Amino acid sequence: PEAFTARLEEMEGQIESFTQALAERDGRITTQQQVIDGQRGEITDLQATRLRERFSRQVESLSHVGAENEQLVEQLMWLHSADGTDEREHFAYWTELLSTVEQAMAQSVAFQEVGQPGHQQGGSAYNRFSALVQEEASRRNLVVSEGDANYAQILTEMAEAHPDLYREHMGQTMQAGR
Repeated sequence: PEAFTARLEEMEGQIESFTQALAERDGRITTQQQVIDGQRGEITDLQATRLRERFSRQVESLSHVGAENEQLVEQLMWLHSADGTDEREHFAYWTELLSTVEQAMAQSVAFQEVGQPGHQQGGSAYNRFSALVQEEASRRNLVVSEGDANYAQILTEMAEAHPDLYREHMGQTMQAGR
C-alpha cells in the first residue's frame, strides 16, 4: 500500500503539473487571440479609412455633383458594406456610375451658364425647378419620374417652398407644351 500511495501521489503531482501547463498554454492562446483580434480591427479600420478617402477623392472630382459632399461619401460607404462584393468591384461600379451621372450633369442645360451653347433662356425656370425636385428626391434616396406618387408629393412640397419659381416653371411648361 505504501508504494501504491506513493505512486498515486506522484500521478496526482503529474496531473497537477499537466493541468497548470494547460492553463498557462490556454492563457497564452487567449492573449495571442486578443492580439490577433486587435490587429484585425486595426486592418479593418485602415481599409475603411482608405476606402473613404478613395470615395472622397472620387466625389470631389465630380465638379457638377459638388466637392466635399460627405453625405454622398457616407452613402457610398454604406452601400459598400451592404453590397458584400469585393472592394475593387464595388469601387469600379460606383466610379463608372458616378462618371455617367457627372457627364449627364455636365451636358445638362441646367448646368450651363447663360450664353453657353445649348442653354435655353426659356427653359431655365423649368430646369431649375425640375432640378430642385430631383435633388429633393435624391436627398430622400428616391428615384422619381413624372407621374409617380413620390414625384407628385415632392413636386407639391417644392411648389409650396418655391412658389415664384414654380409659377415660372408652370408657365414655361405650358409654353413648351410639356
